[in-house]
Amino acid sequence: MTDSKNRLLKVALELFANKGIDGVSTREIAQRAKVNISAITYYFGGKTELYSAVLEYIKTTLKQDASAIIKELNYSAKIGDLTVKESKEIFRRVYEAVLEASFKPKNMYMSMILAKESVNPSKIAIKVFTEKMFPLTQEIMKLVAKITGLAKNSKKTILITEILLNKAMTFGRDKTRITFTLGIKDYDEKTISLIKNIVLQQADLILDYYAKEQK
Repeated sequence: MTDSKNRLLKVALELFANKGIDGVSTREIAQRAKVNISAITYYFGGKTELYSAVLEYIKTTLKQDASAIIKELNYSAKIGDLTVKESKEIFRRVYEAVLEASFKPKNMYMSMILAKESVNPSKIAIKVFTEKMFPLTQEIMKLVAKITGLAKNSKKTILITEILLNKAMTFGRDKTRITFTLGIKDYDEKTISLIKNIVLQQADLILDYYAKEQK
């Protein structure tokens, strides 16, 4: 990918996240990317096609991130042999990785776009939600079932998994609102650490609650 095309994608990602596709012009994108406006037509065809390219970029990035986490786990073949304690340790490591990723600027912008798309999803966005994130969701669902004792595909297991994942991504997606409420300009390491600890503790409480409910 050329430098100009790459810059256009990165700038478009940020601007579309903050303003939506209708709130930003091709001229603004080109100026921020420091390229001639004709470069958008040359590389993508127009603003709509550039937005599609941004969604494809999100899809590819999420696929790579999810695959890396799943590969790191390397436990699927022996999930039935794991103890609850081992399952908790693996879950915490995976959940912390998802939470950590949500604070990266690039991922924050992606989450903001996906949040907008969740209201009226395009065909590409639907692929992002299903094809690319679903494998990771399935792996986490296995851990939730193992820890709680719930059936893997029960409504409770699915909803617990989705709620926990949504909570992990909220702090990146809603950064502007959260930092304003906290009275700070941006996340610092201390604030991120505090958020992570609270979210991880909440996840532990939720899983422990349903584990006790099954006994």
